[in-house]
Amino acid sequence: MSLTESQQTQQPPMPHHEEGDIYFGAIFKFVIYLAIFVAIVQVFTFYVMRSIDNRMVANQEIRYPLLAEQGERLPPAPRLQTLPKEELAALREAWRRDLEGYSWVDKSAGTVRMPIELAMRRVLERGLPARAAESSPATPAPATLRPPDATKPAGAPAGR
Repeated sequence: MSLTESQQTQQPPMPHHEEGDIYFGAIFKFVIYLAIFVAIVQVFTFYVMRSIDNRMVANQEIRYPLLAEQGERLPPAPRLQTLPKEELAALREAWRRDLEGYSWVDKSAGTVRMPIELAMRRVLERGLPARAAESSPATPAPATLRPPDATKPAGAPAGR
């Protein structure tokens, strides 16, 4: 069976949807009703949460009366720093005062603290104390090594 020339040149129809397949009115109504429902649920939730908050504030009482009697208790040391920058600055200032100022370390022994620059200058002027030389060395002499056995070849295993 052969096709005629007019049937061979004819293009197949383009695919398309039918106009009655999609109901835009129903989709639009669904979206509108859904938005209204969500808004109603949000308003309802807002009022429920507000009433719960009001009840909690009205019924708030001290649950542990012993805690109210004791007052605020601090945890045992060491505690976390509340103002670390200020505490570090105060610590460095105290160190600077110790390094640059005069103070008593032990008044009964006559030990004083002096500025570090002055202390370093005095050490350079007087020099560091030296140890007295000892007559016998404190460390023993190193052990002598035996020369390798000349009868064995260089690559021979030990013990055979």
